[in-house]
Amino acid sequence: MPSFSSGASPQKQQHNARRKQLIRQQRKSLPIASVEKRLVEEVKKNDTLIVVVETGSGKTTCKCVAVFFFLPLLIVAWIKSFLKACSFVMLVIIELPQFLYDAGFCQDAKVIGITQPRRVAAVTVAKRVAEECNDQLGKKVGYSIRFDDSTSNATRIKYMTDGLLLRTQYPLDTLYTYQPESDYLDATLVTIFQILLEEGPGDILAFLTGQEEIESLERLIQERARQLPPDSTKIWTTPIYSSLPSEQQMNAFKPAQAGARKVDHFVL
Repeated sequence: MPSFSSGASPQKQQHNARRKQLIRQQRKSLPIASVEKRLVEEVKKNDTLIVVVETGSGKTTCKCVAVFFFLPLLIVAWIKSFLKACSFVMLVIIELPQFLYDAGFCQDAKVIGITQPRRVAAVTVAKRVAEECNDQLGKKVGYSIRFDDSTSNATRIKYMTDGLLLRTQYPLDTLYTYQPESDYLDATLVTIFQILLEEGPGDILAFLTGQEEIESLERLIQERARQLPPDSTKIWTTPIYSSLPSEQQMNAFKPAQAGARKVDHFVL
């Protein structure tokens, strides 16, 4: 009768078994392990949760790795409201991905996303967590960085750089004019009213080079708006530049009133 090999020598299998047992023992000895249940409960109850973790409590080994190893404290923010928009459980820095996974936060194909400041950190941390999860990298645990993506449809814990996350959540199309614009301020004005009259609802963002251009554009918008038919959509301009009082800057974050459309113009 033919015999079949499992692909690993008995010595290798024993080494892997001892390593897994060591990892389990290390996890149980970490201070953060004793509050796992409470942390999960707090995440379920709160839309935003900030967790302050002291050095040595298990940030880097408890299947949840810290980004800034040199900081004395780790602040973690979890924004549950993102679930409705993008099916992500967002951890702004890193903490508790495995706790949340075990608690069922990745049901319905949701993903725990963890940002890392550097590509090397994203890759090495993902490899470490995949090893501790006893899973192949790119399956349950993966990473996504520029020019390299090690994820799949099965990935539920995803490490990525900040830039990759922003490009994932806010896709942008860059369009160029065929010829250089001799008066880019006028071109911006024309584009704003074209969007206002032809496109669906939503704020219009215009990025300019300085305060003088912002004030000029605001004046031009108001002059052009007075020429529109009375039943046209109203337009509300909200400039932002450094010397503008904070109270006025906050108008950019307020929703437009019914029947109006907001134009936010910023310093580029």
